Amino acid sequence: MPDNVWHKEALFVLLTAPAGWGKTSLLFELYLQRKGLWLYLSPLRALAQEMEAHCKAKKIPCSQNLSEKLLKGIFICTPESLREDWLVSSYEKINLVIFDEVHLFFDWGYSFRPLMLERFYLIGSLGFPSLGISASIGKNLLAELKETLSHASYEFSHLDFGDLQFQFDPIQTFLIPKKEDQIRIAKYLLLNSTQDFLLIFCRFRREVDEWSEFCHRHKISFCGAVGGEVKAFQESLEKNSQPRLIASTETLSHGVNLPVRRWVFLNYAEKRERFWLQMSARGGRDGKGYRLVCSNLISQGKKNKFCCWLKGAILSWLCYKSLCAQILREFFFEKFLFKNDMS
Repeated sequence: MPDNVWHKEALFVLLTAPAGWGKTSLLFELYLQRKGLWLYLSPLRALAQEMEAHCKAKKIPCSQNLSEKLLKGIFICTPESLREDWLVSSYEKINLVIFDEVHLFFDWGYSFRPLMLERFYLIGSLGFPSLGISASIGKNLLAELKETLSHASYEFSHLDFGDLQFQFDPIQTFLIPKKEDQIRIAKYLLLNSTQDFLLIFCRFRREVDEWSEFCHRHKISFCGAVGGEVKAFQESLEKNSQPRLIASTETLSHGVNLPVRRWVFLNYAEKRERFWLQMSARGGRDGKGYRLVCSNLISQGKKNKFCCWLKGAILSWLCYKSLCAQILREFFFEKFLFKNDMS
């Protein structure tokens, strides 16, 4: 990291590295080397809460209350909770502004959270030295970011340790376009093995609820997450640290720490490359491998797509055959064997 991040105004450093690479740990190492007063901006409230918990564990002064008097430490907030008057008055005090998941400031700032982009522009206009962090910036957004910063006379530096990449590649990828086939495989794994820990991304909240009902019915440990309820999910995870199944909307695609998953299901066709990669890369954080089941592939060659589709078709057939055999066995036992014993 260039030394002048802490001394020179109008400098923006972009750090890109794969999901699970250790970007948050690097932040704490940097802070302990160069203590000062930082502002950490997170687009997700859950990430802000995690950051505060990590700071307290490392005994780094921190606060989500901007009215608190911190001389050294880290102010933590979301763009919506960052007041413009506080930002302007803190210009001489703040040594570094951190934009976590910086790509979301544009992705969401242009759509349903315009204040995210407004705060990004405001900080740029004031010339705060800044650090942006992302696992999936992409070429188009990188070009836009550079152009935006050039208008504010920023010097730009890019530390590229990998963009739109897996930290750990899945050991197998199964291309299974039909949602029903994916659901059948997931249910088979949950019902027939206690060693398989699953993460399923769903398009709709009701699908998360359906998985909750299924797990409750079969006494399978479960945690679910939907938009606006990540705090409740984290509290549930504290009580049940290794649920067999975690089901979520795209809410868990970014940042929130999850227990190791051996299977990741992307249960709908996600067309946005950044979001597809973030969700697909959420398994196997311990480096021991995981399997990915997805409805579509992004940036893959035709040969690789065919191989993934073929493996997906075989897996679907095997699970379907096994489930049919299981149902027939249960039907035969209940309707014939049990009946004969009673006669």
